[in-house]
Amino acid sequence: MDVEQQLSRLNIRDYEDITSEFFAITSAIEYGSIVKSQQFKLLEGTHALEVLNPKLDTALLKPEISHPAVETLDQAAWVMVRLLGSVCAWLDNNSLSVSVLSCYFVEQLIQRKPVTGELVERCVAPFVKGVISFVSSVLKLGVAGVIYEEEDLNTQTMDLDFSVYDGEQTVLELQKAVKWVRSQPESTSQQLCVDLLLLIEHSLHICEITQICVELYENRPQSLSFADSALEILARLAEPETVAFAGTLPTVACFSANVQKTLNNRSPPKPLAHSSFPSSLENFTKLFTDFQFMLNVLSVRDSVELYEFLNIFMTRRQFTTDPDEILGNHVVVRALMQLFLIRDDRSILGSRRWNISTLLMDVFSKISFQNSKLQSSTDEELRGGLEKLIIQIEPAFYNFLTSISQNPSRQRQFVNKELIIWDSIQVEAENFELESHAKLQDTFANSELPVMPVSSFVYYLKLTKMAELLFKSIELCLFKDCRELHLGYWLLANQLDYLVQHLKRLLDINQLRQAQLTALSKKIKKAKGDKKAKLREEYETKKQSLPQLLKMELYFNMQLTKYQIHKSLAENRATVLRMLGKNGLMDLPKLCKASEETLYNLQFKSFQSIGVPQLPSFRDYKEMMKQQKWLASQLSAEANASYQKGVLKQKSDEINANIRRLEALVAEMQFPEFITERLIQETKLLKKANVATLLTFSQALKVADLPRSHVAVEFEKYDHHLYYPNIKVAAK
Repeated sequence: MDVEQQLSRLNIRDYEDITSEFFAITSAIEYGSIVKSQQFKLLEGTHALEVLNPKLDTALLKPEISHPAVETLDQAAWVMVRLLGSVCAWLDNNSLSVSVLSCYFVEQLIQRKPVTGELVERCVAPFVKGVISFVSSVLKLGVAGVIYEEEDLNTQTMDLDFSVYDGEQTVLELQKAVKWVRSQPESTSQQLCVDLLLLIEHSLHICEITQICVELYENRPQSLSFADSALEILARLAEPETVAFAGTLPTVACFSANVQKTLNNRSPPKPLAHSSFPSSLENFTKLFTDFQFMLNVLSVRDSVELYEFLNIFMTRRQFTTDPDEILGNHVVVRALMQLFLIRDDRSILGSRRWNISTLLMDVFSKISFQNSKLQSSTDEELRGGLEKLIIQIEPAFYNFLTSISQNPSRQRQFVNKELIIWDSIQVEAENFELESHAKLQDTFANSELPVMPVSSFVYYLKLTKMAELLFKSIELCLFKDCRELHLGYWLLANQLDYLVQHLKRLLDINQLRQAQLTALSKKIKKAKGDKKAKLREEYETKKQSLPQLLKMELYFNMQLTKYQIHKSLAENRATVLRMLGKNGLMDLPKLCKASEETLYNLQFKSFQSIGVPQLPSFRDYKEMMKQQKWLASQLSAEANASYQKGVLKQKSDEINANIRRLEALVAEMQFPEFITERLIQETKLLKKANVATLLTFSQALKVADLPRSHVAVEFEKYDHHLYYPNIKVAAK
């Protein structure tokens, strides 16, 4: 429809003709040169704020009258409670201009301007300086490049220098303030002020951890009593009586939006933000709790435990009642973890012996390289080829080490990036080992099949990342409905099948090396002279790896059992979701214009570039669905339900048996307590997911004959496994 046709459909009588006025105004515009100030770039025009718009122009903010007089400890306590809430609002990704800097005392002291009054000078000012120093140390973490500015932490400082106060001097001032407040008459507000002053003092010590250098695997936990003390203070502050008292404190007019107008503000006007006192206490409790868990890295005893701990650290989540909220580790701890683990010189924890390269080689050796013929080869060409491969592998390993500091959404992006790197390395690793096979002749017993330790290592990590990418997609709710979630679980089961088979291969490699050691021992008995001495020397060297081979055999069995559980759970979930297809819940939405094949390819775009294992085609998926539909059509509704229930029950029993085996293997591995506890906690959630699947099946049977419009399906994440949300089915 052209413009004239559109106009003809309008009732012109309902509008006012302003054609003459419009052209009269435009005729007054002078045409000429376009000029630009040298102080600005044209691109900055995209960030320009609309002048005279109250929602965008900070110049229109009306100055608020401040009366920052603090005359009682009650008032001092209120200022400190409110400022603590402002700090937590900032840590929750609000800007400093609407949180910390909205406080009159912060604005004054950060610019070295005086504040007056005995209580202010002796109590409030030290607390404010402590807050400024804490914000300064966190800002340094924010701009260190380990987390994302503006996404994880807002680092806009309005051009103010938060490092204006020396940290050690601030601690001394806080201690002096605590001593002075304790000298005042006892009261609830006095104790509240003391606890808040001590809390900020302890918070200043958190970032000092990056200055500590330790040797990896020496199991020397640092004595950081300030974290324990801080948690004791937070528990005391969280008592109902204290929280209730904080809510009755008299307010002080020292928080306003004035700073948004008076200082260099690049953002539109926004209302002030601060967390409630209970929320602030929860925030700082999480900070110190996560910090203490992070320090467990000092207690790991080998690279297997370190690798397991880093995976646990990365997947730690806090359950919330908000279905769209996924909370990982505290943002400060996430940034600290990477800076503490990987130092500027690429060393691990500041160790003189361990760096990224040596750690990679240790992990590689334990998984598949130990006692291989390539490891003991002196051929310069082979050594050179291996060195080139290790150089290519290192960026992928480094990507894993840096992903631990990311938020849950970014973690998935890092996994996706790493997956592409592993896929490209696998091709080169296989070509290198196939070409070198003639020289090495490293084969399985009674077979001509080459062991290929490098490719086996690369393929193992690649398969784990493929599974992890799907796990994180489920966690982040990227599969929105029953149809998409079914696709996710179906492909997950498919990918886990490859991973389970490859873990069996790694077990074969491990057992091959143990058998070779036994055979070498027998050769020594038959050999004589120099040959015997040479064999004995070789045996003594390789025998040192036997304890690690035995431990890795246990570890591979543990991993194999774990992924078998996940595979069976994914298959059961897919079965249950297919049952809901009878209600039309697997159909595309009516308003969807894209074909199901297009959606399939978009959903799994990350896997399309992967060579091996290849993504099943959409035709493969439809063929599977067709077979399932045909099978159901051969049976009556009751018989089909009974058959499906039998299949689910059988797999459920297998899952329970594997969970019991997994628990036994975890105990046998003798991990440190903090790892064992987390693994046992996961097994409990896997049990719950197994039971929940059978319950969902029973619910699906009850609504089997109802149309789609009469069936409600809800995904519940709270208190369930990250990768297996509870699927609740009910009649509307």
